[in-house]
Amino acid sequence: MDDYLKERMKNEAIRRLELFEVLTDVVDCFDKSNQIYYSERVSASYQAALFWLNNKPDWAEKIKKLEEKHNILVYHAVFYHMEWGDMLDLIYVGSEEDRWEEEYDDLKDGYAHIFYINLPGEKISGGYGVYEPAMGGFRKVE
Repeated sequence: MDDYLKERMKNEAIRRLELFEVLTDVVDCFDKSNQIYYSERVSASYQAALFWLNNKPDWAEKIKKLEEKHNILVYHAVFYHMEWGDMLDLIYVGSEEDRWEEEYDDLKDGYAHIFYINLPGEKISGGYGVYEPAMGGFRKVE
């Protein structure tokens, strides 16, 4: 992927983060140092606590490989627990610019294109996730 497209994807990711009203620090870190945050439901009171993804180097490595393989740019992640194990949703911008406006409109309704990782089994799949703003991050709705 060329640098021009990477920069355009980054600008689109920032636009989406701002649409979702994430904390300014989250946007600034992504803009200035490509730092990705993840949101985690820690308790009923903390629906979307924010953490640096780089605190989980194995996750960061999986994301880097996924970005290279699929020509995407992950701009936020959501970590949550299911009865069968831990899940990590990766919210991203794809490289197909002609789809960005439609994806942006979907995000206005809470729908985001994602890859999700079943961390115990390491299975990676693609699809949609539904989120809402919470605590300056993303809260998974379904």
